Amino acid sequence: MASIPYEASEILRFTPASLAEIDNPPVFRLRAASRRDDRLMIEEGLRRHDKEAMRAELLRGLRELSSDDEFETWEVLLRQHWDARDEYDEALSGEEAETPEFTPPGPSEEEIARVMRGIHENWAPLRKMAADNLIFNREAPALLISVVLAGWSGISTPFASREGSIPLDTIDALDRDLAQLEKDHDLKQGQAFVQLYIEATSRMFLSKEAEKNSSSPAPSPTGQPISNSGAESTAGTSKASAISTSTPAT
Repeated sequence: MASIPYEASEILRFTPASLAEIDNPPVFRLRAASRRDDRLMIEEGLRRHDKEAMRAELLRGLRELSSDDEFETWEVLLRQHWDARDEYDEALSGEEAETPEFTPPGPSEEEIARVMRGIHENWAPLRKMAADNLIFNREAPALLISVVLAGWSGISTPFASREGSIPLDTIDALDRDLAQLEKDHDLKQGQAFVQLYIEATSRMFLSKEAEKNSSSPAPSPTGQPISNSGAESTAGTSKASAISTSTPAT
């Protein structure tokens, strides 16, 4: 039922697809976000690191924690594994037919996971980025919805806005209301709130072209580039035996 308005300044009326067929479904009014709203995520200290940023930091940790031989071996194997996995995931997108299980080109997924886990446990910058993502995933949905929603109908909780955003306890109540609607209609709980978050995300991250006059939403926040600049580590002896104790067979 979702649609992107012709002008980004328009208010978008949206009903979660999971509730579209019930009697008197809720309708949410979503506005396009302003630059102030974009800054709110940063002001709240929320950061989302995409997979490329995480992989780059993991390789930096590998460089610091490994001997020269270990690094040369595992950098190639990790990149090879990631490229193969990305190609597999891309082939899966939009596919409805059964697809063969992913077969790693080199070490098994268990071996790759062991090496990555060893780096994560021994490389603090990577743990910090993972913690950023965990906090973002937990807090960003309610915060983002709170600044994009301009009103609603069909929900028992009254709409309330304070200084351009909805109090987070009101968003929590909205989440409970949607879950109750799903329960009352024997629907899977949690889908409606997720669908609302996805639609709100498209309104928050409208491209600059869309802000002028376009129908194309920008990528979701998981695709936002995050700076990963930093000093390169120098080669040295292995500092973490969890990385690798032998050269794997390819």
